[in-house]
Amino acid sequence: MTGSNLSWTLALGNIRRERKFFVPYILASTGIVMMFYLLVYIWKDPGLKKISTGETLSALMGFGTVVVGVFAAIFLLYINNFLMKRRNKELGIYNILGMEKRHIGRILQMESLITSVISITAGILLGVVFSKLVQMIILKILGAPDQLTGTVNLQGVLYSVIFFSVLFELIQLRNRFRVQFSRPIELLKGSDSGEREPQGNIFLALTGAAFLVAGYTLALRVDDVLSGISFFFIAVILVIVGTYLLFTSVSVVVLKLLKKSTNYYYKPGHFTSVSGMLFRMKQNAVGMANICILATMVLVIISTTVCLNTGIDKTIQNLTPMKASLSGTMSGISKENGLKLISPASQSEVRQLAKKTAEEKNSRIQDMMVYTAYCPQVRYHSKNNTISYHLRYSTKSYTGSLMIIDEQQYKAITGKDLHLSGREVLTHTPSRANQVKINGKAFKARCTTENFLPTTASRTQGGAIVVKDRNVIQRIAAQDPAPTYTLYRAVTFTASGSEAVNRSIGNSLNTQLNREMQSYASKAKHAEGPAFFGSCSTYTEIHSMLKGFTNGFLFLGIFLGLLFTLAAALIIYYKQVSEGYYDKNNFAIMQQVGMSQAEVKRSIRSQVMFVFFTPIIVAACHMSGAFNMMNHILQLFGLQDTYLFLKCSGITFLLFTLLYLIVYLVTSREYYKIVSWKAGERLD
Repeated sequence: MTGSNLSWTLALGNIRRERKFFVPYILASTGIVMMFYLLVYIWKDPGLKKISTGETLSALMGFGTVVVGVFAAIFLLYINNFLMKRRNKELGIYNILGMEKRHIGRILQMESLITSVISITAGILLGVVFSKLVQMIILKILGAPDQLTGTVNLQGVLYSVIFFSVLFELIQLRNRFRVQFSRPIELLKGSDSGEREPQGNIFLALTGAAFLVAGYTLALRVDDVLSGISFFFIAVILVIVGTYLLFTSVSVVVLKLLKKSTNYYYKPGHFTSVSGMLFRMKQNAVGMANICILATMVLVIISTTVCLNTGIDKTIQNLTPMKASLSGTMSGISKENGLKLISPASQSEVRQLAKKTAEEKNSRIQDMMVYTAYCPQVRYHSKNNTISYHLRYSTKSYTGSLMIIDEQQYKAITGKDLHLSGREVLTHTPSRANQVKINGKAFKARCTTENFLPTTASRTQGGAIVVKDRNVIQRIAAQDPAPTYTLYRAVTFTASGSEAVNRSIGNSLNTQLNREMQSYASKAKHAEGPAFFGSCSTYTEIHSMLKGFTNGFLFLGIFLGLLFTLAAALIIYYKQVSEGYYDKNNFAIMQQVGMSQAEVKRSIRSQVMFVFFTPIIVAACHMSGAFNMMNHILQLFGLQDTYLFLKCSGITFLLFTLLYLIVYLVTSREYYKIVSWKAGERLD
């Protein structure tokens, strides 16, 4: 038999013999390749760009492809470590028996070739098979006719083959490198390496706690959308680093405390599991941290995307309460007479202009609402139930704007009387408060959860407030450092006729409002020319655009959620099986000295309880810490229903915990099969 044939034979024999490790690895690799192909298939489908909002979904899939690619590299390298550690003794025996390391490297190369060819081929074939189903889901999501290609995507095949071929080759080269530079004795003891009792590092524990506290503090102190976006990635990095440090240090301290507790440690059901976990805590802790982070990612992604998709109808109704909406910013308005635009007379002029425009289009206005808000730039923060606004002016950075209307406009919008005093405001802001300060002047606050300014998501700005009258607005505006005023005008209406007629009326009205702005031009040399930066949108257009966008997010969220769940399940499986082989001799010895099968089960149960509950409890803490930040980020999309997000988060957590429990029960049964020892059986 030639050397090449022998390498093939040994490689195939190794895969068959170690199928408990290789089969899950191949299945997981196949699943990742399939997901990667499907994302590229959607991303590169030319028919998608012909569909309304298709380009947005295509861009999301492109982002998803990058995420899956990066995750695949990290995850497969991590899982490969489990495989190699299990096989170190086998490779060491090959070397002791006279096989050169280059021959061992060739066997590893053949194994990698077999697993990679199976994974890539099966993954692409499954991707092609399921592509039509995914296509139907996409069309359903977008509410579009069948305009996609429905054929094998050659770019998807090419990208998948190239990316995963390179990835598997890098993994194979890494394995050969490790074997090449390891001594035979190191390989023989490789699966038992690292079993020196770790020391509980107080410094690392405190550092991990500090990172977690810093990450949680950032997340919990966010009180506006802009801060939420700015601090999101910083908080995520702090929490991830803190999680790894916490698991690798605090977990050791906990186990050492359990070991010192004689009442707990010297019970047969606890002795073996605590001592075994303590000696391998470095690997256990990293695995537990990985499971915790993956679980957190699944919980946050699924709950956020489901909430966004569920609550979008309410957002759309707020943005376009009637058939057509025209809204936008009016900038460059002179301070001399700019606030006249918020007067009742000005609103009446807009109504008359809209009615006249509709008549010119052989239509008539059936329902209409107009308001104009004063919108100064502000920097704001919330503390001790007080929201403080500081008027500012900057052409280089943007921190937010405060939308201010008077009580008369509020009544015209809602039909409700407020009866505010000159020192009272009604507020719809990012944080509940009993006091509002504007440049140091205090107002008693009445809070509302109702967004009383249609066509806006006011909490994505600095908020919206209602004051008693225009005199209060003028006193606030007198402190505005900007050279000109900025106002926000919204006109929403329903006219007789088709949607096209309503759009035509809105476009004509937009042109006329821009012309009107010229009479309010600022004479300041450093001011930009006045303009009404508005646009007309119909209910159907907004509904189609936002539904397509949020449905695309939901699709990608579920896709990534499934991927991360698969990864967590596989890590749990490998942890259980690997630890089963490590613990087999320990449990066999305990049974030989009188430990019963029932006591072995109790010992397993105590270990499983510790390893199972710790990651999911910490993941729940992470999710709770991220709730405030994610809630503010959702407001960027106009979703302001905190209760809905809480409900989606709770249901997602319960369902994931149930799935997580099922995976652990199945894998713990596999663990028990491995560690169970029968009389007469040879110990390794």
